Amino acid sequence: MKILVLIGGIIGFGIGILFGWAFESPYPSILWKSCMAAYVSGWLMKWWGGLWANSLKKALQDAEPEESQDNDETTNVFPETSSDPATQS
Repeated sequence: MKILVLIGGIIGFGIGILFGWAFESPYPSILWKSCMAAYVSGWLMKWWGGLWANSLKKALQDAEPEESQDNDETTNVFPETSSDPATQS
């Protein structure tokens, strides 16, 4: 989770600098706005990462096969078919 916050902060800071340079803002303003963008994007990445981790855990729990109660008996999922072409339609 910490890595997502760090990545979000770096991306936000970079976006803040790029927009500041694009709008030709003074350097103190660029720094201030880049720090705020880093904070907001880090917070958003933490929130999104939490949602992503929870949904991943839920998907893994749903994907676990349910244990059958009759482990000794094997069930034949595919019934045997006749190889006689006269009986097949």
